[in-house]
Amino acid sequence: MRVAAALLRSALIAIWRLRLGDPAASPRLFLRISADMFNRSPGAVEIVVRPLSRQDAPALHAAVRDSIASLSAAFPWCRPGYGLADAQARVAHCEAAWERGSEFPFGIFDASGQALLGCAGLNQVDAGHRSANLGYWVGEAHRRRGVAVAAAIQVARFGFGPLGLVRIEIVTTPGNHASQAVAEKLGATREAVARNRLVVRGVPTDALVYSLVPADLADPGVAPAGAGVPPRRTPGEPA
Repeated sequence: MRVAAALLRSALIAIWRLRLGDPAASPRLFLRISADMFNRSPGAVEIVVRPLSRQDAPALHAAVRDSIASLSAAFPWCRPGYGLADAQARVAHCEAAWERGSEFPFGIFDASGQALLGCAGLNQVDAGHRSANLGYWVGEAHRRRGVAVAAAIQVARFGFGPLGLVRIEIVTTPGNHASQAVAEKLGATREAVARNRLVVRGVPTDALVYSLVPADLADPGVAPAGAGVPPRRTPGEPA
């Protein structure tokens, strides 16, 4: 575990340096973890969590197409006509979001780093209050194996470490029991049923709000001193 944690810390710091434009950071860095650290049930698999790149669009398309029925119930962007162009647009959005620092989306891959199992990420980043929302999904063929929990915990550690967040929310509809189960396995606290918290296909919907704070995932070695979400700058403003 200590070796894996040290590798994770190094990768997180290097990814943050990459985002800040450090030429010494490699664009192929990724986080490699084992799902059975968190779920030792039969069938647990090793996964790779890393930012999506353009060559991942076909894998994203295939993963979504394989789970259209279940994903469409939770995600408005998932529809019967979801095509490769949609996946390419999503990857382009993810790359741009990393550049802006507005979202930090990751792909969840198998041990080879090629087959996409799902996605996880931080969005709705509030630099002032150092908070964000954590979202995740896993394809039907890879569920109930600890993949979502393993990926989500590493993305949360990325938030509390290099990003310097102090609060992460997981917001889910009351009927999304799978997402709630992942939140509870992470150790998140269920805080409230928030009225009209989400708008699903144009309809205001109540939602369960879970929260994580750094103490929930206590690991003193994860957060580098002084890390935090950098303030936004307008073009031409001095760094």
